[in-house]
Amino acid sequence: MCKDGGEFSENVGEKFETVNELVLKGEKFEKDGKLQDAAQVFNQAALILLEQGDCEKAVDYCLRALKNYEKLGDEKGIADTSYNLCVAFSSMERSEDAIPYCNRALQIYEKLKEEEGLADAYYGLAVAYLNLGQFENAINFLQKAIKLYQKLKVTDGTISAYLDLGSSYLAMNDIQRAERYFQKALSIIQEKEDDLSVADTLVTMAEAWEEHGKYAKAVDYYFKAIDKYLEANDTELIEDVMERIKNLLPEFGKTRAKKIRSLLAEYKSKIKT
Repeated sequence: MCKDGGEFSENVGEKFETVNELVLKGEKFEKDGKLQDAAQVFNQAALILLEQGDCEKAVDYCLRALKNYEKLGDEKGIADTSYNLCVAFSSMERSEDAIPYCNRALQIYEKLKEEEGLADAYYGLAVAYLNLGQFENAINFLQKAIKLYQKLKVTDGTISAYLDLGSSYLAMNDIQRAERYFQKALSIIQEKEDDLSVADTLVTMAEAWEEHGKYAKAVDYYFKAIDKYLEANDTELIEDVMERIKNLLPEFGKTRAKKIRSLLAEYKSKIKT
Protein backbone atom coordinates (compact mmCIF):
# COMPACT_ATOMS: atom_id res chain seq x y z
CA MET A 1 0.00 0.00 0.00
CA CYS A 2 2.40 2.64 -1.24
CA LYS A 3 1.55 6.27 -1.91
CA ASP A 4 1.70 7.84 -5.35
CA GLY A 5 2.17 11.40 -4.12
CA GLY A 6 -1.02 12.64 -5.74
CA GLU A 7 -2.29 12.68 -9.30
CA PHE A 8 -0.01 13.72 -12.11
CA SER A 9 -0.50 17.26 -13.35
CA GLU A 10 -1.35 17.89 -17.00
CA ASN A 11 2.32 18.70 -17.59
CA VAL A 12 3.45 15.30 -16.41
CA GLY A 13 1.19 13.26 -18.69
CA GLU A 14 -0.61 10.01 -18.07
CA LYS A 15 1.80 7.10 -18.61
CA PHE A 16 5.46 6.32 -19.19
CA GLU A 17 6.72 2.99 -20.41
CA THR A 18 9.97 2.75 -18.45
CA VAL A 19 11.54 3.94 -15.23
CA ASN A 20 14.32 5.57 -17.28
CA GLU A 21 11.77 7.71 -19.11
CA LEU A 22 10.27 8.80 -15.81
CA VAL A 23 13.68 9.67 -14.39
CA LEU A 24 14.66 11.70 -17.45
CA LYS A 25 11.34 13.53 -17.28
CA GLY A 26 11.84 14.18 -13.56
CA GLU A 27 15.32 15.57 -14.14
CA LYS A 28 13.98 17.91 -16.81
CA PHE A 29 11.23 19.10 -14.47
CA GLU A 30 13.85 19.77 -11.79
CA LYS A 31 15.98 21.74 -14.26
CA ASP A 32 12.92 23.78 -15.28
CA GLY A 33 12.06 24.46 -11.64
CA LYS A 34 8.86 22.39 -11.77
CA LEU A 35 9.56 20.72 -8.44
CA GLN A 36 6.03 19.39 -7.84
CA ASP A 37 6.03 17.55 -11.15
CA ALA A 38 9.57 16.31 -10.55
CA ALA A 39 8.67 14.96 -7.12
CA GLN A 40 5.61 13.13 -8.44
CA VAL A 41 7.56 11.58 -11.32
CA PHE A 42 10.42 10.40 -9.09
CA ASN A 43 7.85 8.95 -6.69
CA GLN A 44 6.17 7.07 -9.54
CA ALA A 45 9.54 5.69 -10.67
CA ALA A 46 10.16 4.51 -7.11
CA LEU A 47 6.80 2.74 -6.94
CA ILE A 48 7.47 0.87 -10.17
CA LEU A 49 10.87 -0.22 -8.85
CA LEU A 50 9.28 -1.37 -5.58
CA GLU A 51 6.83 -3.52 -7.54
CA GLN A 52 9.79 -4.96 -9.46
CA GLY A 53 11.63 -5.69 -6.21
CA ASP A 54 14.48 -3.24 -6.87
CA CYS A 55 14.25 -1.58 -3.47
CA GLU A 56 17.67 0.06 -3.45
CA LYS A 57 16.96 2.11 -6.57
CA ALA A 58 13.44 2.79 -5.25
CA VAL A 59 14.99 4.35 -2.14
CA ASP A 60 17.18 6.60 -4.32
CA TYR A 61 14.21 7.98 -6.24
CA CYS A 62 12.07 8.32 -3.12
CA LEU A 63 14.83 10.45 -1.61
CA ARG A 64 14.92 12.62 -4.75
CA ALA A 65 11.14 13.04 -4.56
CA LEU A 66 11.39 13.84 -0.85
CA LYS A 67 14.02 16.51 -1.46
CA ASN A 68 11.70 18.31 -3.88
CA TYR A 69 8.68 18.03 -1.60
CA GLU A 70 10.77 19.48 1.23
CA LYS A 71 11.79 22.44 -0.93
CA LEU A 72 8.12 23.06 -1.69
CA GLY A 73 7.02 22.59 1.91
CA ASP A 74 4.46 20.06 0.64
CA GLU A 75 3.60 18.20 3.84
CA LYS A 76 1.34 15.62 2.18
CA GLY A 77 4.04 14.83 -0.37
CA ILE A 78 6.64 14.57 2.41
CA ALA A 79 4.40 12.21 4.38
CA ASP A 80 3.55 9.97 1.42
CA THR A 81 7.16 9.70 0.29
CA SER A 82 8.41 9.09 3.82
CA TYR A 83 5.89 6.27 4.11
CA ASN A 84 7.12 4.82 0.79
CA LEU A 85 10.67 4.92 2.17
CA CYS A 86 9.45 2.97 5.19
CA VAL A 87 7.99 0.31 2.90
CA ALA A 88 11.20 0.14 0.83
CA PHE A 89 13.51 -0.15 3.84
CA SER A 90 11.27 -2.78 5.46
CA SER A 91 11.37 -4.78 2.22
CA MET A 92 15.16 -4.60 2.38
CA GLU A 93 15.07 -5.84 6.03
CA ARG A 94 16.45 -2.48 7.14
CA SER A 95 13.76 -1.80 9.71
CA GLU A 96 15.96 0.51 11.78
CA ASP A 97 16.02 2.85 8.76
CA ALA A 98 12.30 2.36 8.07
CA ILE A 99 11.08 3.47 11.50
CA PRO A 100 12.23 7.15 11.45
CA TYR A 101 10.63 7.72 8.04
CA CYS A 102 7.39 6.08 9.12
CA ASN A 103 7.33 8.16 12.31
CA ARG A 104 7.76 11.29 10.21
CA ALA A 105 4.87 10.27 7.97
CA LEU A 106 2.73 9.44 11.00
CA GLN A 107 3.28 12.85 12.60
CA ILE A 108 2.26 14.67 9.42
CA TYR A 109 -0.79 12.47 8.84
CA GLU A 110 -1.88 13.17 12.42
CA LYS A 111 -1.48 16.91 11.83
CA LEU A 112 -3.40 16.77 8.53
CA LYS A 113 -6.04 14.43 10.01
CA GLU A 114 -5.33 12.06 7.09
CA GLU A 115 -6.82 8.88 8.54
CA GLU A 116 -6.02 6.43 5.75
CA GLY A 117 -2.42 7.60 5.68
CA LEU A 118 -2.31 7.35 9.46
CA ALA A 119 -3.62 3.78 9.35
CA ASP A 120 -0.96 2.85 6.79
CA ALA A 121 1.75 4.50 8.89
CA TYR A 122 0.63 2.52 11.95
CA TYR A 123 0.79 -0.63 9.85
CA GLY A 124 4.19 0.31 8.42
CA LEU A 125 5.59 0.77 11.93
CA ALA A 126 4.05 -2.53 13.01
CA VAL A 127 5.75 -4.40 10.16
CA ALA A 128 9.11 -2.78 10.98
CA TYR A 129 8.83 -3.72 14.66
CA LEU A 130 7.65 -7.22 13.74
CA ASN A 131 10.76 -7.65 11.57
CA LEU A 132 12.89 -6.52 14.49
CA GLY A 133 11.25 -9.04 16.81
CA GLN A 134 9.76 -6.27 18.96
CA PHE A 135 6.38 -7.95 19.13
CA GLU A 136 4.72 -5.82 21.81
CA ASN A 137 5.41 -2.66 19.78
CA ALA A 138 4.17 -4.43 16.65
CA ILE A 139 0.95 -5.49 18.38
CA ASN A 140 0.34 -1.96 19.65
CA PHE A 141 0.57 -0.43 16.17
CA LEU A 142 -1.35 -3.28 14.51
CA GLN A 143 -4.28 -2.72 16.87
CA LYS A 144 -4.25 1.01 16.04
CA ALA A 145 -4.12 0.23 12.32
CA ILE A 146 -7.00 -2.24 12.54
CA LYS A 147 -9.17 0.26 14.39
CA LEU A 148 -8.73 2.83 11.62
CA TYR A 149 -8.94 0.33 8.75
CA GLN A 150 -12.26 -0.91 10.13
CA LYS A 151 -13.55 2.65 10.49
CA LEU A 152 -12.54 3.41 6.90
CA LYS A 153 -13.75 0.01 5.64
CA VAL A 154 -10.30 -0.82 4.21
CA THR A 155 -10.81 -4.58 4.00
CA ASP A 156 -7.42 -5.62 2.62
CA GLY A 157 -5.59 -3.58 5.25
CA THR A 158 -7.70 -5.10 8.02
CA ILE A 159 -7.01 -8.63 6.79
CA SER A 160 -3.26 -8.07 6.51
CA ALA A 161 -3.11 -6.50 9.96
CA TYR A 162 -5.07 -9.38 11.52
CA LEU A 163 -2.71 -11.91 9.90
CA ASP A 164 0.33 -10.04 11.24
CA LEU A 165 -1.32 -9.75 14.64
CA GLY A 166 -1.75 -13.52 14.65
CA SER A 167 1.90 -13.97 13.65
CA SER A 168 3.00 -11.60 16.43
CA TYR A 169 1.15 -13.55 19.10
CA LEU A 170 2.40 -16.81 17.61
CA ALA A 171 5.98 -15.54 17.91
CA MET A 172 5.23 -14.86 21.59
CA ASN A 173 3.87 -18.44 21.88
CA ASP A 174 0.37 -17.18 22.67
CA ILE A 175 -1.33 -19.86 20.59
CA GLN A 176 -4.89 -19.00 21.61
CA ARG A 177 -4.66 -15.35 20.57
CA ALA A 178 -2.74 -16.23 17.41
CA GLU A 179 -5.54 -18.59 16.36
CA ARG A 180 -8.18 -15.99 17.23
CA TYR A 181 -6.70 -13.29 14.98
CA PHE A 182 -5.94 -15.69 12.15
CA GLN A 183 -9.61 -16.70 12.23
CA LYS A 184 -10.70 -13.06 12.20
CA ALA A 185 -8.71 -12.53 8.98
CA LEU A 186 -10.12 -15.71 7.51
CA SER A 187 -13.72 -14.82 8.34
CA ILE A 188 -13.40 -11.51 6.47
CA ILE A 189 -11.90 -13.26 3.42
CA GLN A 190 -14.66 -15.89 3.45
CA GLU A 191 -17.29 -13.16 3.16
CA LYS A 192 -15.92 -12.41 -0.32
CA GLU A 193 -16.84 -15.93 -1.45
CA ASP A 194 -13.57 -16.10 -3.39
CA ASP A 195 -12.09 -19.59 -3.08
CA LEU A 196 -8.64 -18.56 -4.30
CA SER A 197 -8.37 -15.72 -1.78
CA VAL A 198 -9.48 -18.03 1.04
CA ALA A 199 -6.96 -20.65 -0.05
CA ASP A 200 -4.14 -18.11 -0.25
CA THR A 201 -4.99 -16.88 3.25
CA LEU A 202 -4.99 -20.43 4.59
CA VAL A 203 -1.52 -20.95 3.07
CA THR A 204 -0.28 -17.74 4.74
CA MET A 205 -1.59 -19.03 8.07
CA ALA A 206 -0.01 -22.44 7.49
CA GLU A 207 3.33 -20.78 6.74
CA ALA A 208 3.16 -18.88 10.02
CA TRP A 209 2.49 -22.07 12.00
CA GLU A 210 5.30 -23.84 10.15
CA GLU A 211 7.76 -21.02 10.75
CA HIS A 212 7.20 -21.32 14.50
CA GLY A 213 7.51 -25.09 14.58
CA LYS A 214 3.80 -25.90 14.93
CA TYR A 215 3.90 -28.50 12.19
CA ALA A 216 0.60 -30.26 12.94
CA LYS A 217 -1.24 -26.93 12.73
CA ALA A 218 0.64 -26.08 9.54
CA VAL A 219 -0.35 -29.35 7.85
CA ASP A 220 -3.95 -28.91 8.96
CA TYR A 221 -4.13 -25.48 7.31
CA TYR A 222 -2.30 -26.66 4.19
CA PHE A 223 -4.96 -29.37 3.72
CA LYS A 224 -7.72 -26.79 4.23
CA ALA A 225 -6.05 -24.68 1.54
CA ILE A 226 -6.00 -27.67 -0.82
CA ASP A 227 -9.76 -28.08 -0.36
CA LYS A 228 -10.27 -24.48 -1.45
CA TYR A 229 -7.88 -24.77 -4.38
CA LEU A 230 -9.86 -27.85 -5.46
CA GLU A 231 -13.05 -25.78 -5.41
CA ALA A 232 -11.24 -23.15 -7.48
CA ASN A 233 -9.92 -25.90 -9.80
CA ASP A 234 -6.31 -24.68 -9.49
CA THR A 235 -4.22 -27.85 -9.91
CA GLU A 236 -0.84 -26.10 -10.03
CA LEU A 237 -1.28 -24.48 -6.61
CA ILE A 238 -2.59 -27.75 -5.14
CA GLU A 239 0.59 -29.53 -6.21
CA ASP A 240 2.69 -26.76 -4.66
CA VAL A 241 0.91 -27.12 -1.31
CA MET A 242 1.15 -30.90 -1.43
CA GLU A 243 4.91 -30.57 -1.91
CA ARG A 244 5.08 -28.33 1.17
CA ILE A 245 3.26 -30.99 3.18
CA LYS A 246 5.64 -33.70 1.94
CA ASN A 247 8.59 -31.61 3.10
CA LEU A 248 7.14 -31.58 6.62
CA LEU A 249 6.78 -35.38 6.88
CA PRO A 250 10.17 -35.84 8.66
CA GLU A 251 8.81 -33.70 11.51
CA PHE A 252 6.24 -36.40 12.42
CA GLY A 253 6.37 -39.88 13.89
CA LYS A 254 5.73 -42.92 11.71
CA THR A 255 2.01 -43.21 12.51
CA ARG A 256 1.20 -39.56 11.89
CA ALA A 257 3.37 -39.44 8.77
CA LYS A 258 1.58 -42.50 7.39
CA LYS A 259 -1.82 -40.82 7.85
CA ILE A 260 -0.58 -37.68 6.10
CA ARG A 261 0.76 -39.74 3.18
CA SER A 262 -2.60 -41.48 2.93
CA LEU A 263 -4.40 -38.13 2.79
CA LEU A 264 -1.98 -36.88 0.14
CA ALA A 265 -2.73 -39.96 -1.95
CA GLU A 266 -6.47 -39.26 -1.66
CA TYR A 267 -6.01 -35.68 -2.82
CA LYS A 268 -3.77 -36.82 -5.68
CA SER A 269 -6.53 -39.10 -6.92
CA LYS A 270 -9.02 -36.22 -6.64
CA ILE A 271 -6.81 -34.11 -8.87
CA LYS A 272 -6.66 -36.86 -11.51
CA THR A 273 -10.45 -37.19 -11.59
